[in-house]
Amino acid sequence: MTQSPPVAEDTGLYRADFEVFAAARTAADPSWLRRQREESMERFQERGFPTTAEEDWRFTNVAPIARTAFQRATGAGRGPVRGDAPANGPQIVFVDGRHSPELSTVPATGGLEVRSLAEVLSR
Repeated sequence: MTQSPPVAEDTGLYRADFEVFAAARTAADPSWLRRQREESMERFQERGFPTTAEEDWRFTNVAPIARTAFQRATGAGRGPVRGDAPANGPQIVFVDGRHSPELSTVPATGGLEVRSLAEVLSR
């Protein structure tokens, strides 16, 4: 069995984008969340993308993702979205990685709430 070689993509590009993101969020987010994000970024820079040589990732080759230019979602690309909806039941829709309440169907009863982290933190 041949394993994929480790992917050694430049994590510095992600760090630069993270710094821009973090600077814009500093005042709005609680310290525990800022700390968690920073620790996660540091861990990513140390380890990089996982490879199939790692036990937990042995069946998932993320090399194509690692080679893809990353751009953080801005929400500007939100346009008409069409998909096959289930016949019955709740449906939670994400567009460009962001929850779309107007396209989702979540019943008001049953105790389930679907909100963005930004909305939760603003309360």
